[in-house]
Amino acid sequence: MKIFKYMLTSLIVLNFYSCGGSKDDVDIKSPTDNDMPEETINLSPSIPILIYPDNGLVCIDNQLEFSWEASIDNENDPILYNVQISQDSLFNSILMENTTDQLFSDFTLNKGDIFYWRVISLDANERSEPSLAWKFYTEGDGNINQLPFQPELVSPQLNQIISTDLVTLQWNATDDEESGLKFDIYFGSAQNFSLIAEDVNDNIYEVSLESDVRYFWRIISKDNDEGKTYGPIWSFKRE
Repeated sequence: MKIFKYMLTSLIVLNFYSCGGSKDDVDIKSPTDNDMPEETINLSPSIPILIYPDNGLVCIDNQLEFSWEASIDNENDPILYNVQISQDSLFNSILMENTTDQLFSDFTLNKGDIFYWRVISLDANERSEPSLAWKFYTEGDGNINQLPFQPELVSPQLNQIISTDLVTLQWNATDDEESGLKFDIYFGSAQNFSLIAEDVNDNIYEVSLESDVRYFWRIISKDNDEGKTYGPIWSFKRE
């Protein structure tokens, strides 16, 4: 009987130490999503809206002040504006550019030429998509010569799929003064887009193609008074 009481007492003591715990025990909690710091996402400023020079404007003066509306930044970060001028509607080549914190920028351009301009807004971390690209013209000295009109695409159609090894490029181009026009032709893939013919008299030109290549081409119209107009860049693909 004494042996039984001793064993019972020992079991009670052991159970007390195994279940009761210690005053030094620490309740450790695993981190949850609510305990993690929130990640801050910085948004780009809004896309600028152009004001002047207007799209399609013929500018009498070749010294111009370009202007645009202010962009909005959701984090109220300081905003800069990158103004770009090109003679290429796709801005593959930038002729002039300036970055400023103002809503205007001055440029002096060649007379008697065609230009495209756009603006990109930037904060410390992000940049907006480019604004719309607007086209304008600068008059030549004394307004003696009007530039040829921009070449218009005839064939192949934009983004057309071609299944032959030869294709004829064709375009329309006119001039108010009915002076004889000549054409420079740029052609090639994205890797070798270059001038392939100068002073062409006709508005058609045949080129050979390689399979599974996207081609780009462009026409520059030139009149007898050294006026010239850059056409847009068109593209098609050979199967």
